[in-house]
Amino acid sequence: MGCNKTDIYRWQCNPYSTHQTAVKHKLLVVENAARLFDLTAEQAESLANRAGLSLGAAGADCRLLPCLLRECTSQQRNLLYQTVLSERMLQYYMAGRQPGKQVLLAILILLNQTAEKAVWQAQLGAYGYCLSDSLANDLVVRWFLSLGEEAVGLRLLNRVNTVLYELNLPLLLGGAGKSYR
Repeated sequence: MGCNKTDIYRWQCNPYSTHQTAVKHKLLVVENAARLFDLTAEQAESLANRAGLSLGAAGADCRLLPCLLRECTSQQRNLLYQTVLSERMLQYYMAGRQPGKQVLLAILILLNQTAEKAVWQAQLGAYGYCLSDSLANDLVVRWFLSLGEEAVGLRLLNRVNTVLYELNLPLLLGGAGKSYR
């Protein structure tokens, strides 16, 4: 299916990994499984979604993040520097490089992006990700987004990270130096 035992073991041991080599391997497995089992496009997308990925729009518009970062206010940019991004990382993403899913989610939360599910799926889908119904960390993020405008920005990011920490799940980047207990 286009992967070896090591790839499957790595995926099994790190189901939440969004490291680019892991994402490429996961997408390759999904695409090969779709061909092997003659899955429809909808079935293949559903399989990818279970891994927190999206086949449909992957790489379609990777200019989204540079645009968001250019348009953010100086206050938002300072908040990003303090919690999520270093100057080097900012330049990395402004050059059009692919962010990890946790980084992208943290940036979208800090920039107070709308909590509308379709908008989030489109923004994540531009980079080949989605909020999955099968991954616990995605469900936590989705639950907080469904609450509406109760908490936004850094406050929302810290609340999400607190719950993720309590559930022993990977944190979204941010809240450096913060104790979640």
